Amino acid sequence: SDLPAFSSIPNVEVVAVADADDKRMRRITSTTKGLKGLNDWRYMIDDDGIDAISVATPPSFHPEMVCAALASGKHVLCEKPFGRNMDDARRMCEAAEDSDLVNVIDFEFRMEPGIAKLKHLVDEGMIGPTNRIDVTWFTGGRSDPSLLWSWQHNVDAGGGVLEAFGSHVIDYVEWICQTSVVSVTARSHILIDHRKGIDGVEREVTAEDSCDIICDLANGAVASLKFSNSYPYPSGHRIEMYGEHGRLVYEHEAPFLSGSAKLWMETHSRKMEQVKLAKYQLEKGLDSRALTFRELAKRFSGAAIGLDVRGLPNFTCGLRVRRVLQAVRVSLATCKKVSVFDGAE
Repeated sequence: SDLPAFSSIPNVEVVAVADADDKRMRRITSTTKGLKGLNDWRYMIDDDGIDAISVATPPSFHPEMVCAALASGKHVLCEKPFGRNMDDARRMCEAAEDSDLVNVIDFEFRMEPGIAKLKHLVDEGMIGPTNRIDVTWFTGGRSDPSLLWSWQHNVDAGGGVLEAFGSHVIDYVEWICQTSVVSVTARSHILIDHRKGIDGVEREVTAEDSCDIICDLANGAVASLKFSNSYPYPSGHRIEMYGEHGRLVYEHEAPFLSGSAKLWMETHSRKMEQVKLAKYQLEKGLDSRALTFRELAKRFSGAAIGLDVRGLPNFTCGLRVRRVLQAVRVSLATCKKVSVFDGAE
């Protein structure tokens, strides 16, 4: 989604794409006039004509690429989950702190109109102080057992639904509630435990495809997070926020079409009613699923040219989410409640 999203933004020129897969790179560059195809990302780093880089690679490549880009004076948008572990995240965060460059994590659900509106209503005090948030997010993207094994099925490579979905959820829970997760209790499952590789050989899946987390928040609220990308009958993405004076319910059913998300509000003085949501304009040739990323990329690009763009999820946010993910990993290994600070050390 990165290339079509950036290409659709006015005053942004996408000049090059790097991919080690020559066949895939040629296919990409053949559809975009004037786009350079590079088989080594380091050529981008050395190109003084490039102002910003979007790192959309598996997590194991994040630290080297991000740090090299920052060292060369380039603004960076990095894919979540921000490396594989705390060491990776700290390294990138420290590199960003040593520069005055724009650094952003792809926590694009902050840009989803329904979730953004939900946060606005919470900030306005419409439901009073928050005391509970329930999230369920069930999709079927990896429910087909014939789907080939990849790094996304390898926990050591940064695969798993905790990294793919959980990183987004933890970020927006803390962002909406304006507080931090302080402890977690987690359980996970591997629903499809073996998959064939591209060579036809069956391989073990070590990364979870279903996860449940109970989070204690610093403000005293509790968050229940349940997500999976491997249910054949997906229910979609749902957020329920409970406050002292009411509740908010966000719902986006699969297949997550643009404009199909809904938000409701109920308070002590009004019955449940639907809230009108803003809609992003769907640019020609842009997949509807890329709209939230496009909005993030647009704001990142604006910040890169010096515009006052607030609320972007920066590397500090990425480090904070990585600290929670690390605590979840410890809880999964020990079957115990884990302090976020202790679990990350």
